[in-house]
Amino acid sequence: MKIDDTDRKILACLSEDGRMSYADIGKRLNLSRVSIRERVQQMMKNGVIEKFSVVINSELAGKSVSAFFEVECEPASLLRWRRPIWRATPALPAATK
Repeated sequence: MKIDDTDRKILACLSEDGRMSYADIGKRLNLSRVSIRERVQQMMKNGVIEKFSVVINSELAGKSVSAFFEVECEPASLLRWRRPIWRATPALPAATK
């Protein structure tokens, strides 16, 4: 599928607000709601638009994020890497070093 300037403008609108209605996008671009819907459906069919999703603020949603990682290195380089790793973790509230 070849993307034209109108498709790019539609993608810009949806990137700004994924819930923007086809009518609102049409008003912004001087196109009909039906034209916008057809173009969006075509971009979805051809994989240009993979999915619509939501970005959730995990703290406000009452979810905390935990991360666990393990660093493996040769014993000879352990001392060399210990300090940089140690310095990188103080900002983490519950970092276990």
